[in-house]
Amino acid sequence: RYMLYSVAKDLAVTLRVLFFPRRVILYYPDRPKSRSVERKLCAVLGYAMTEIPSGRIDAVVKREDSTFPLTNPASVIDVDHTKVINDSCTDISKEYVAEAYERVFGIPMAVDPRTYDGPIIVKPNQNSIKQFTSAVGPLSEDQIKPEHVYHRLIDNTIGDGSQTVEIRVPVIDGKIDLVYRRVRQFDTRFDSLNQAISIHRPNELFTQEHLEKIVQMVREMGVDYCECDVLFDKDGSLYVV
Repeated sequence: RYMLYSVAKDLAVTLRVLFFPRRVILYYPDRPKSRSVERKLCAVLGYAMTEIPSGRIDAVVKREDSTFPLTNPASVIDVDHTKVINDSCTDISKEYVAEAYERVFGIPMAVDPRTYDGPIIVKPNQNSIKQFTSAVGPLSEDQIKPEHVYHRLIDNTIGDGSQTVEIRVPVIDGKIDLVYRRVRQFDTRFDSLNQAISIHRPNELFTQEHLEKIVQMVREMGVDYCECDVLFDKDGSLYVV
């Protein structure tokens, strides 16, 4: 009976969104992927999503699956009366994230792999690529990969070191209403394989100064809505990665 109820409820939500949406959100030029938070939120709220810039549109979100999103939704739709969410965001590369973090928090995250003596995380500069590896610097010239960034490896282990903690922080129009804490096995910490997830009020895990600086960093990047990944190092320092 529960399964039948669940299927019926999902069907009712789908039909409501298709035929009687409360709002129509234009995501331009790319619609959120099926597993994205935006897609789930729109379904729960009864909002329809479209990437077609015509017909009824109640809100506009600039959403481009690119490291350097340069699309201008205003070029395809009259948005004089509408705020385009994330319109000022033009760079979400890992290099730029580290630069914005250092400007706000005053702590360098990027390192020169040729001279840095210590553990390093190696990441593709392009956004949404999870091919992370660790190394120990300094590195020789032939070990350095093009189109990659080299950051200090954060020790976010807990307990006996077999697990790590990462905190996902949604920021919406300068506000942080909740955060979720994700526990992962150390050996698979660079993968999206969570052992446990718990939802918290922001002040349960962060100081007010931390929260204000996270919001400031997001604004520095020209972002109205995003979800930040935050790590705490063993020394207590906070890193937005």
